[in-house]
Amino acid sequence: MNQHFDEEGLIKAFQNMLQRPDYIFPFVSAQRQFRDHYYGLTSAALLEYFFIDMLVNYFTHHDSIRVVDLPPHGAKGWDYSVDGLRVSHKVGEDISEISGLWDATKKPINGVMSFDDSIVYSVSQYKDKWGQLKSNNYEMQVTSLAQSQNYLNYSIKYKQRLLVAQRIGSSWKILEDKINLGTPNIEASDFLPFKEIQKKYQSILSNNANDFEIFLAKPTIGNAKLANLTGELVSIKFKFFPGLYLLREDTLKDIVVTGNNRSESLIPRQTVKEKMNLAAANGLFSFMPTWFTAYSASRPPNLFLAQKQEYEKFFETVQRK
Repeated sequence: MNQHFDEEGLIKAFQNMLQRPDYIFPFVSAQRQFRDHYYGLTSAALLEYFFIDMLVNYFTHHDSIRVVDLPPHGAKGWDYSVDGLRVSHKVGEDISEISGLWDATKKPINGVMSFDDSIVYSVSQYKDKWGQLKSNNYEMQVTSLAQSQNYLNYSIKYKQRLLVAQRIGSSWKILEDKINLGTPNIEASDFLPFKEIQKKYQSILSNNANDFEIFLAKPTIGNAKLANLTGELVSIKFKFFPGLYLLREDTLKDIVVTGNNRSESLIPRQTVKEKMNLAAANGLFSFMPTWFTAYSASRPPNLFLAQKQEYEKFFETVQRK
């Protein structure tokens, strides 16, 4: 066991994993597919299991020195451990209250609880919908392509504008500033086809997939002059970015909790936000771009197909013996 593995090491592993297109894009697709087709609690459970399966696969193939364990059946409080670091994994589309512990035998004392394991909170949307982009001499509001209503479907009086961006440290480099002056109602797949993205940005997508995002600028009314931002380094700020926030166990002590008919250890939404801000400030955050959901299929993954393929491989092996 690596005694030096800690929360910072786990976040670094998340970042390394999500830089790889074969992990980040299926993960991002699942955010849309499961939520579109399954009831809220079911989709959250499926996304949690999906992430754990993905993480185990990543460590097995790319960082095999790490020991990943899952809790025994019926164990409460944690969902996986890496080199002994136990983690409780939570999933949310938007930021909400989260249950710090699904264990009815443990009760808060005077409305207060402390938690024994760190929490990884996976959030799949930007908060709020519109963020602020600032360059040296220009400001505008932007939203992620995946969260824009009907993607590029706006009234004819508005210009439609896509910003393809790459994270550079704490800033963003605008790789492409694309403005549509023609058809008012246009889909992302027509305005910026995936084949074009793949061709232009193959190197980034292959090596730094987690640093690539597509934003939609707030419509500009009338004939206002539009400065082209291609090549500029800008700041883009939202209240919260989508991704994985690691809430350290030592920040989850003496938490004032609430309860409902399912849990008595609900961490209030405002407290969750405070802990997320603390995680981001301490470098315990791994960004998750969302643009790929605008191009991915709307149908959910075929859960049966993977099992069927495994069976067929097994059957073929038996036949060859």
